Amino acid sequence: MNKQFDLAEQKLLESLELFQNSNKPVFFSKANIITAKLYFEQDQNEKAYTFIIDGLKNARNIGNKVLESEASEVLSKYYAARNNFRKAYEIIQNQLDLKDSIYNSDMAAKISEMQTKYETEKKEKEIELLTKDTKIKELKINKQSVQMCFLISFGVSSPPLAA
Repeated sequence: MNKQFDLAEQKLLESLELFQNSNKPVFFSKANIITAKLYFEQDQNEKAYTFIIDGLKNARNIGNKVLESEASEVLSKYYAARNNFRKAYEIIQNQLDLKDSIYNSDMAAKISEMQTKYETEKKEKEIELLTKDTKIKELKINKQSVQMCFLISFGVSSPPLAA
């Protein structure tokens, strides 16, 4: 088990170094959070704290509420493990607010998508009706033209009626 931990730690630290110098702050933040979780599971809380704070700061800097929520959850566990339940509670409250915000944003996006879909379908139906209406008018005009041609040709080709 210790060998697996050592390997996981090594790979995570390599990832952190790679992502820190890359243009991928989301991956850097996520790697910090995962590293913190790894140390936390091994009861290396002080090491975990350093990584979770870095992950949390980075998540806030890039405005990623999902990562901020995940980091907050780990941070609250850290404070609970240190018997600082008041701080753990504050952080959990903040995490719940973040989750609500994420949920509300997702719902607003879904509602907007449904609204757009509805409006698009409504416009397509209107276009379809207008197209059918136009065809009907064209057919009526054609029918009238044929009738007019028939009447004109019948009137021209027939002898005048005797009175």
